[in-house]
Amino acid sequence: MEIFFTNIDYKIMGTSFPGVPFFMDSNYQLIDDINEFFSRYILVDGRINSPKTWKSYAYWLLDFLKWTIANNLNWKYLTISDIVVYRNWSIETCSLTPSTVNLRIGVLKRFYQYAFENNLVNHNPIKSIETKFYVDKHSDFLSHSHKLTLTRNLLSVKTHSELPKFYSDVDLVKIFNVVHSDRLRLMMRLMLECGLRRQEVAELPLVTIEETIKIAQKIGPSSEILLKLPAYICKGNKSRSVIISYPTVMRLMQYRATVRPKLEKKFKSLNKKIPINFWLTHLGTEYKPESLSIEISLLGKKAGVEKATPHKFRHTFATNLFALTNDLRLVQKLLGHSHIHTTTIYEHTAANDRLGLLADYQNNLNNLLK
Repeated sequence: MEIFFTNIDYKIMGTSFPGVPFFMDSNYQLIDDINEFFSRYILVDGRINSPKTWKSYAYWLLDFLKWTIANNLNWKYLTISDIVVYRNWSIETCSLTPSTVNLRIGVLKRFYQYAFENNLVNHNPIKSIETKFYVDKHSDFLSHSHKLTLTRNLLSVKTHSELPKFYSDVDLVKIFNVVHSDRLRLMMRLMLECGLRRQEVAELPLVTIEETIKIAQKIGPSSEILLKLPAYICKGNKSRSVIISYPTVMRLMQYRATVRPKLEKKFKSLNKKIPINFWLTHLGTEYKPESLSIEISLLGKKAGVEKATPHKFRHTFATNLFALTNDLRLVQKLLGHSHIHTTTIYEHTAANDRLGLLADYQNNLNNLLK
């Protein structure tokens, strides 16, 4: 059993859908039952918008199906006990983290729900072990219920939410003191100042930077400048805008004028086309998100900062922003979180009574990291 993914030529009603997974058996015949699940869940219901998530879901399901084959089991006739064995195997043999196992169980839950609703299985081995529980919710005016009914899947592994790890001012000074790459310095500044994710900063389109520079030149340093991120580089394929400081835009403009032209020339000679992304390597190739993780990890070791990661810059942005504004909704909006619950991890800074604006934080950064 193998997975193949569609390319840009795969179209439905004239719309291209690259990255849709298709399962094939050992004879390279399409496995309709499984493929129809992905077709329904991704394309018809539109439940998942990111091709990267499609890929993860497909490989998780493939892993499960190969496990059933290796153990002489048929996925259509599994029991609760079989699913428990698979879960324990994932933890004990594969050394997967509890959160990863829970994500995989979530995919199986959706898969078996679809299979049961479409008469592919006689029973749903995962749904049958869900239990209802109740939590108090704040009562509002004219509220008719003070209890919120939720369900918990008993297959889920208990996890412990850790507070987000972020860089101290001392850590930031150490890191920026040892970086010699103008590109890497700017990329870290964008994550730190705007809360960008690794992919968002690594795959920034050239046109996005150029449009932001034009806006900054037009409105000047006294107004808020928006950096508009296209949907295809954002999590969940949802576009969003972040606020960027005028000094940082000017640094991007300088990099665009002095450093990038040489790299763009190398790219054109290699690929015979104009690069779409803003960042290029010293060899003239497109910069990859994975490279950013490697570079920052090495930089952290050089600076004596433990476990330096790109995402830690995003946590630093969010932690400081909440401490300055005490506005969880603002943090949610600028981080691009779909649910406020995800943002509540930053409430650990609530004991800090500092108030201010995002501009204060960005000004502090510009003074700290000159």
